[in-house]
This record gives sequence, C-alpha cells and structure tokens, in this order.
Amino acid sequence: MGNDGVRYIFSSENLRHIKKIDISSNNIESDGAQSIAMSTNLPYLEVIDLRLNKIGDMGFKFLIRSETLNNLRDLRVDMNKITQTGAV
Repeated sequence: MGNDGVRYIFSSENLRHIKKIDISSNNIESDGAQSIAMSTNLPYLEVIDLRLNKIGDMGFKFLIRSETLNNLRDLRVDMNKITQTGAV
C-alpha cells in the first residue's frame, strides 16, 4: 500500500463509520502516518494496527498529537523504528 495508498484510502468518506482498521505490514512511513493523523474521515476510529511498518519517531508523533483521532484508544505500532526519543 505505502504512503500513496494510505493517502488515497484515508481521504475517502466511506471510512466515516469504521471503528477498527488493520494496516500492518504495508510499508507505511511517516508521511502515511501524517495522512492518517490529519484525516477528518475517521470520527469513530478506536483501534488502528500499524505494526510492522516504518512510521518512525515523526510518524508516531503525528499520530499521538492528532487533533482528529479523538476516539482512538488502541494504537498498535510495534516494530516501526520508533526510538526512545520518539516515544517521549
């Protein structure tokens, strides 16, 4: 899928009622994480599985600082090249 796929999918209004999404192992980097974090089409998203991607410190920060993912309660980011610096 990669970053372009994430941008395309998360720009769709068809995701408005989704509560959980698994996009693990999709070669998503920080740009893709930013697209997710900025999407206004995910008002009910509670769980996102991003394990085994490459979002890194910057992508993690985009997600945890998102002003649109208000209902997110479970963010799975294992094995994403997030360092201790990014986790602080």
